[in-house]
Amino acid sequence: MPPSWEMVNGIQQHLRDKDIILEDDLVAVVAAATNEWIRSPDGAMHIMKLLEFDWRTAKRDQSYDLLDGFGAAVEVDIPADQVLVFSGIMVHGEPVPRAQLHAREITTLTCEGCAIIDHCVKTVIHPHTGKMVDMCNHCLICQEDLRLMQEGNSSDCETCPSLGCTYNPNRNISRIGLG
Repeated sequence: MPPSWEMVNGIQQHLRDKDIILEDDLVAVVAAATNEWIRSPDGAMHIMKLLEFDWRTAKRDQSYDLLDGFGAAVEVDIPADQVLVFSGIMVHGEPVPRAQLHAREITTLTCEGCAIIDHCVKTVIHPHTGKMVDMCNHCLICQEDLRLMQEGNSSDCETCPSLGCTYNPNRNISRIGLG
């Protein structure tokens, strides 16, 4: 597989940032060789170490088939010790060892407007009653009262990671396999 234009361009830009000027053809040749090496067993292992990815052999109680892009078998009955499964974590585009990333549960509240339970529910002061109320982002942006409406943000719904949310505009895309 030849290197992508993005790869060649990225290498060229990285070199220019370091005041190293090479001909485009030379960079393309080096990128092609690098691309081949990355796809080799030694190169792949080096990249996984460099990115601080974890890897393990596949489950030994299963047999594996390699399929082409159309679902046809290219190779069948590949033993588990020949299949590596790897995973890694990147934060802000930088690889991070798994031990350095701590996850914690996000507190979820129930919206008093629509009864949804999700991460976007905020506790706000109702301008007419002065009481604290819990409202989801969607209910906030649909409020007639401008003070409540300003507590919500329509772009939060557009980037919502919760595909189970009724108000997420991307939920239907994921259901039909386009997302």
